[in-house]
Amino acid sequence: MRKLLFCLFLLTIVFVSAQNDNCSEATSLNVGTSFSSSVVTSSNLGATTDGELPSCASDAVDNVWFTAVVPQSGKITIETRKIDNSAFDDSVLTVYSGTCGSLSQVSCNDDNYSNENSLSKIQLTGQTPGAILYISVWKYNSEIDNGDFQISAYEPFPPTNDNCSEAKSLTVGVDFSTGATTVDNTGATTDGPTPSCAPNALNNIWFTAVVPQSGNLKVTTLSTSNSSLYGITLTAYNGTCDSLTEIDCNTNANSTITLIGQTPGSVIYISASKEDSYIDDREFQISAYDPIPPANDDCSNAKPLTVGTDFDSGAITTNNFEATSDGTPPSCNPYSINNIWFTAVIPQSGQLKIVTKNIPESLFHSPTISAYTGTCDSLIEIGCSVDYDYSSILLTDQVPGTTIYISVWKKDQDIEDGKFQISTYDPIPPINDNCSQATLLTVGPDFDSNVITSTNAEASTDGTLPSCNSEAKDNVWFKVIVPASGNLTIETNDAPDSPFYDPIITVYNGDCTSLTEIECKQGFDPSVFLTSQTPGTALYISVWKHNPYSHNGNFLISAYDDSILSTHETSKNGKEITAFPNPFNDILTISDISNVNSIFITDTAGRMVKTIDKPTASLYLNDLKEGLYFVTLTMKDGSKKTIKAIKK
Repeated sequence: MRKLLFCLFLLTIVFVSAQNDNCSEATSLNVGTSFSSSVVTSSNLGATTDGELPSCASDAVDNVWFTAVVPQSGKITIETRKIDNSAFDDSVLTVYSGTCGSLSQVSCNDDNYSNENSLSKIQLTGQTPGAILYISVWKYNSEIDNGDFQISAYEPFPPTNDNCSEAKSLTVGVDFSTGATTVDNTGATTDGPTPSCAPNALNNIWFTAVVPQSGNLKVTTLSTSNSSLYGITLTAYNGTCDSLTEIDCNTNANSTITLIGQTPGSVIYISASKEDSYIDDREFQISAYDPIPPANDDCSNAKPLTVGTDFDSGAITTNNFEATSDGTPPSCNPYSINNIWFTAVIPQSGQLKIVTKNIPESLFHSPTISAYTGTCDSLIEIGCSVDYDYSSILLTDQVPGTTIYISVWKKDQDIEDGKFQISTYDPIPPINDNCSQATLLTVGPDFDSNVITSTNAEASTDGTLPSCNSEAKDNVWFKVIVPASGNLTIETNDAPDSPFYDPIITVYNGDCTSLTEIECKQGFDPSVFLTSQTPGTALYISVWKHNPYSHNGNFLISAYDDSILSTHETSKNGKEITAFPNPFNDILTISDISNVNSIFITDTAGRMVKTIDKPTASLYLNDLKEGLYFVTLTMKDGSKKTIKAIKK
């Protein structure tokens, strides 16, 4: 009996979990004045599919029903939001007029673009006061999990600063944070002239700001952490609400207007609009402040940099907040703007490297840097660079003691201001920068045995460019003695946390005054396999950067001959079994197949790539890729013998 009652209890839970599963059982929503004033928590657990499918989502399923009465204004907003820890995270929202037996769809929404959780929102105007609207919340499709969610119906009252005559006064700060205030455009109507930069802008709210003594005023908007509102149009006007004259307009995810040379004490009217009708209302921040440029905003106030011996020893952290454009745009990027200035003195070597690097969390990236000789009144550009992560300029053959002017620019108007690092230093090349100073590699039996860490940081380009890549540069040199087998593998790997990757390896015979390239390889972690070399001969190896846009850094390199330990095995009766040639092209020959029952071949990752049940002496392995393999012979007595073989 207890078991029966328990089962009935569980069934009751299942069947009542979606009480508003049908239109006729719709839950009534009270219409509030904001989302929070009338929000209720609901669920689609146990829901079925009821009614015609939404026009905006033909795969929608498992809907639940609500009703709401249109208020006197004829405006109503229905909004759904995700609940933390709920599995339901993608809704479709439909609104209908009529009755359950005869519904007519008024609106349909799949995703609320101001809600990152893909729940839906519908804003209606011009509805009949007192009319009952039927509302259905659906899962986007059957792949979405059921769960709890929030829903609210509310009448959006316009903000207090909905009209120009009720504009909200902004306090002018000294930067964004000191002038910032959080506002909301929910319920805003459209008032005033159409912005020149956004003809579809609507639903604007108004502000005023008084121009400070400098005559400069910056107005900026920023999305808040609780909102993903984007597409704000900012427009600035002078005059009065009855007679406004537009003086600037900007529309962007976060919009900015900078006014220069305005009359101190004059009142500027500022309108913040939605860029288009598909943008949802939401809160955002707006700030008005006097943009004070950096101390080194002009060439004449350039900041001296200390010349170090590497990036870290010469680096400083700085920023370009509120910088203006000073001087002629650099030759490598004519769109560059908003630059700041530095100086550095050429060291005794006559070389100077200038490098900028991004800082995590900073919005500033892709700087353009330019270097000049002369004076601020008469500058001559001698270097220019632009890159995403960091830009660098290497100056050589300069006059020691000369002052160089350096300018760091934003790449274009779409780049945000922010912090970055800059360094000037005397680039000391690696000890193996030239062939004559090649580092000797010791040949081992495998990669790990005698691997070394090397670097091409500050390397120059020495020798003839590789045959497999004419853009290679910044190479370093190594030397190796061919072992007795005449076989040799030269391999590079990435070093931890190094930006250097995708190197090129070239191998030469001869001497540094007369080198002949015998192999060239490029790609991620390239390897060179050499066979039939003259034992005791010195080979020269050069590791190059892939192209001028690649980064320098540390890498691993090793020279080894794995045939030293692995090209043959000896059977119990003393008869040697060998595999030849090793390395091989397409055919690998086993010297004695008489006692071999089967063969299987695995790669270095342990994956079996080939099995041969009735092997002959000649193994046709043309389908294998280049690399190292383990050829395991299963003998007729049950023993196994493994031979390492290299496919060329």
